[in-house]
Amino acid sequence: MVLPIKVVIWMASVDRFTRSRGHCSFDELLEGSKDPEKVVATFLAMLTLYHRGSITVRQEENFAPIEISRVEGAPAYDPAADLDEFEEDS
Repeated sequence: MVLPIKVVIWMASVDRFTRSRGHCSFDELLEGSKDPEKVVATFLAMLTLYHRGSITVRQEENFAPIEISRVEGAPAYDPAADLDEFEEDS
């Protein structure tokens, strides 16, 4: 799957944040930003890391805070692989 460069950058950011803290909320990742581009890119990054098994995501009910936890032993995200794939398809 080829990821847009902005999502790759946000994936690296979310990965670093969750590795340093172990647990956080989606709101903490946004750091108070309401910018639609940042919200969408961060959400896509979170979902992709979840799909890859790096994090777990939990939400008790609709519109409740989204809680994110790092999967113990999950490797650090390497954006170089996704950027190489992006360049090959360009």
